[in-house]
Amino acid sequence: MMNDKENAPKRKHQIDRPGLKKAGWYTCEALAAELGMTPETVRRWVQRKMLPPPRKFPGFHAWNIDMVHKWLADPEYKKECEAARKDRARYLV
Repeated sequence: MMNDKENAPKRKHQIDRPGLKKAGWYTCEALAAELGMTPETVRRWVQRKMLPPPRKFPGFHAWNIDMVHKWLADPEYKKECEAARKDRARYLV
């Protein structure tokens, strides 16, 4: 017997985007599956700066998988990205 969650229509952010994945961009759900965690954990890790912030596309957010792997493997890369983001934010004020 199927439950209501399995029968529920997918939300806009849950729709599969195969072309995006081929280009190296993963939605929250795809990234969670790739890293072996839940989408909630991905969002929590972004808040805690344990993962890079996603790129905003019209109607959804996505992560570049190469950037995610570099971020997790190299603490210096993480620091460089954070410094660049802070530098860009200065010009937006």
